[in-house]
Amino acid sequence: MKQFGLIICLLGTLMVVLYPPYSVLGGTHWGFVWQDIVSVFGHGVSVLDNIDYKLLVVELVLINTLGVGLVWISR
Repeated sequence: MKQFGLIICLLGTLMVVLYPPYSVLGGTHWGFVWQDIVSVFGHGVSVLDNIDYKLLVVELVLINTLGVGLVWISR
């Protein structure tokens, strides 16, 4: 169970950082960090420029709380 909690922390954090939430026109979506949201007339708007940091932190806290909780319970 301890290893499972550590895997949740590591892989969960990696996935949240590589596939973060972004806000465009009031809506929240998820996309790959180096992906273009829309490309018009040769100009692109990237996910990296529009990351919703509040939701990103909430996701990181929830995933790591779950992982640390599993590690703590299994000892």
